[in-house]
Amino acid sequence: VESNLGPSELVAALLYNSSMIHAEANEFGAAEEKISECMKIRVKTSGQENILYVRSLCLMGEILSTMSDYATAQTCFDKAIGILKIIPPRYHLDFGIVLYKLGRNQHRRGGYLDDALQCYEEAHEFEKVELGDSHLFIASLLTKKGEVLLQSDVDQAIQNFEDALEVLNDALKSADDSSSPYLRSKILILEGFLLS
Repeated sequence: VESNLGPSELVAALLYNSSMIHAEANEFGAAEEKISECMKIRVKTSGQENILYVRSLCLMGEILSTMSDYATAQTCFDKAIGILKIIPPRYHLDFGIVLYKLGRNQHRRGGYLDDALQCYEEAHEFEKVELGDSHLFIASLLTKKGEVLLQSDVDQAIQNFEDALEVLNDALKSADDSSSPYLRSKILILEGFLLS
């Protein structure tokens, strides 16, 4: 938290975390209710032009997208992007994350593959600057781009999968014991994509 916003922000943070827990448990109605309450508090405590509100808006969009309310989810992501454009640029990582989630929304929605690909590509550009070329999130973005490209350009899709595999293998070299099994599973999934 950027400043001491007091007990109201503590309640908002608890509601945010509660929403995430409900979403993980596939209790999307409860998750939507909690994040909605959180957003009301955050508007009062810190306003809409604040990273805490943007992150709440992004979580709302993610929940709505999972519930197949794609149009409303897109509205949340678009609003988050609009706010990120006017707040300080130190939140570029958040910008890439919102673009990634908007891309996933458009990908799930069907019929919006060009929009999804554009979101993934823009997110990739932001995140490369913020995280470097050898981060797990970069591998996720390359994989998502590959999944979309499978519909139109198989060679380019394969190239994205191979690039993602290279990023994962680089990450595995410096991984600790706790993250190694996760990385190995991601590598196996990508190798499966390439073999199919």
